[in-house]
Amino acid sequence: MHALGLAGMPRRIPDYPDAFSGWNWVSSLGSWVSVVSLAVFFVVVYLTFTSRKKFENKKTLGFLYRD
Repeated sequence: MHALGLAGMPRRIPDYPDAFSGWNWVSSLGSWVSVVSLAVFFVVVYLTFTSRKKFENKKTLGFLYRD
């Protein structure tokens, strides 16, 4: 979107010039990727908090556990 602004793409209009249609599509695709990744993140957080598994791998967080 920053590159589109630098190229002179107008904002807040219902129809963009044809010169920007390709970059507008790329920008729209990037926003959908962000939405999907945010949904996956919240699903993983939900599954993590609702699972009954106990964390057993102390080597991963070895700096917290001193023997």
